[in-house]
Amino acid sequence: MSERLKSTDIPSYFTRTFSSSFLLQDILLKETQENRHPYYLVRLQDASGTVFGTIWKECMKEEYLNMSHKIVDIKSLVTQNQDGHYNLVIREMSLCNEYDMSDYVNGLGEEESRKYFELLWKLIESVSDAPTKALLKSIFGNIENLEKYPATICGHHHFEGGYLVYTYSVACMAYRMALSLSQYNFSPSLHMTYNLDLLVAGSLLHAVGTIRMHTPSPDARRRENSIPLNMHELTVLHIQEAVCKMGEDAPEESSLGLLFHMIGCVYESERRKPLIREALILKSAVCLHEKIALLEHFIYKNKDKSGILYDDDLGNYIYIPAEVKNGEDILGQ
Repeated sequence: MSERLKSTDIPSYFTRTFSSSFLLQDILLKETQENRHPYYLVRLQDASGTVFGTIWKECMKEEYLNMSHKIVDIKSLVTQNQDGHYNLVIREMSLCNEYDMSDYVNGLGEEESRKYFELLWKLIESVSDAPTKALLKSIFGNIENLEKYPATICGHHHFEGGYLVYTYSVACMAYRMALSLSQYNFSPSLHMTYNLDLLVAGSLLHAVGTIRMHTPSPDARRRENSIPLNMHELTVLHIQEAVCKMGEDAPEESSLGLLFHMIGCVYESERRKPLIREALILKSAVCLHEKIALLEHFIYKNKDKSGILYDDDLGNYIYIPAEVKNGEDILGQ
């Protein structure tokens, strides 16, 4: 079995050559801007994360294009670009014949998947409206390999199980926001309860189009037949098909209208304004969640530093707690 160098160890090998193995997620034929020289751009993954690499013309082989989504052995040099990002200059690549797939899957473990499944179904069971609960059970009960889908390919939660984590996290955030507002945002002139069933349904379903957009890990990629549609359209399509299969047991048209309005507010920020409080809560929860995930990405990217620093990619200053530099989990888990 190949020597296992984790992607997180790469900075310590700067300017050195090493041999290791990774899951080859993508390999694309590119050209340099100045001289139009061909090269391969590769995206590699292991259980610790993702790293990008380059195969220059003198080392390119046509057979490499057939190794996508397979475990490969590589021999490469660790370099650093002008932005400070580490990159692998790959000199040799071949298929790996002996490996443990768990070493290359960046995502939830078996116990973590079980926990999130339990949390998801507990939230679904909390819905009191029978047709809405039936719709949620129909959709999530028929998603094969739910625990293997990433939320995105290269954005937030781009790991195996990321969609499950993201979906529950947003739903939980929205639910707690509504509870807090209903209990503590007192108004003597307005006493109107929140529709928590609608809020839970919208929160859990707002990104279900992910299932139609991506393939599950470990070979997560965009489905070709989904390319004409965006996430909003894929989500609506998935829900509509589930509603059609339910027949007379489906939620009423008025309830579905509010559900689609909530989901539309998440994706159409300018043209569609929230008409109900639940839609505004969901939109705010999704926005807050994505901004926090982005900030955590840059905190982790600069974890070898501490204090206040300027990140060129972020275009802003960022504060890195000392405990991140010391190797502690930034999520406190």
